[in-house]
Amino acid sequence: MPLMYSVIYSIDVPKPLSIEPYAPPRSQRRKLWQLTEGDSEYSPPNCEDGGQSRGRHRKWCALLTEAEFVEFVEKVGIWASETETMGSIDAPGYGFGWAPAIAYGNDAGSVYQSAYVTPSGTAGDILEFLRANGIAEERSPQCLRDHADQKLLPDKVFKEQLDSEQALVWPLLREAFFHGEIADAVNA
Repeated sequence: MPLMYSVIYSIDVPKPLSIEPYAPPRSQRRKLWQLTEGDSEYSPPNCEDGGQSRGRHRKWCALLTEAEFVEFVEKVGIWASETETMGSIDAPGYGFGWAPAIAYGNDAGSVYQSAYVTPSGTAGDILEFLRANGIAEERSPQCLRDHADQKLLPDKVFKEQLDSEQALVWPLLREAFFHGEIADAVNA
């Protein structure tokens, strides 16, 4: 199975703007996205600068294939940010708990968009993703090559343990997101 993209996506849109241009693609919404928050959670962007105190809010979660992820990012107009995150809580595909995440967003104007994206898959899936995005196999930690069918969970791979080769996986994934083919596809 190829790498999947665990996504938590939030938007705040002031009235009278429609939320539809910023919502996940209609073709995906019913089957792939779970709505977890609504208008009662609206937080006005740029309120200190006179932002609207009334508006619409949505938060959705999904586990997407690469093609679905690219379609989503292109539709809503967000891009990867090199801003470090504290990770995602209860990311789709990870159950309860913490997972590392790459920040995506577009906070231009009065609409606030934010997504936390966590790549999800087996060691083999991650190794193939790194290869496809220009990361030479010899740069990949041995843990990815030794147990290709092992599911990689945050507490096993993404911990920042300087004495563990597994700690090298997350920086390589970040590099692929910012400089590989996936970056070209979603940041075009």
